[in-house]
Amino acid sequence: MGELFENFKGYNLPEARKKAREAGREEGRKEGEEYLLIKMVCKMLRKGKAIAEILEDWEEERSIIEEIYCAAQSFAPNYDVEEVRKAMRHGAGN
Repeated sequence: MGELFENFKGYNLPEARKKAREAGREEGRKEGEEYLLIKMVCKMLRKGKAIAEILEDWEEERSIIEEIYCAAQSFAPNYDVEEVRKAMRHGAGN
């Protein structure tokens, strides 16, 4: 039985918690940024702006704005942000 634990170095629980918290915060920031961008694109769509205008106003990759735009079209004229997010996740296979 002693051989089983011979090379066991232990588990640093405080360090593991710290890393998990940092990872959770980073994930939260990314989701928040995504939410804000979808919200702003939906707001512009409600105002009748075309994709070209949205692309001009936002300094984001074209593919990201186009993905949001395409997903949002199914939810016109209200462009519900949560529904657009769900559609984007479903479309991405998540």
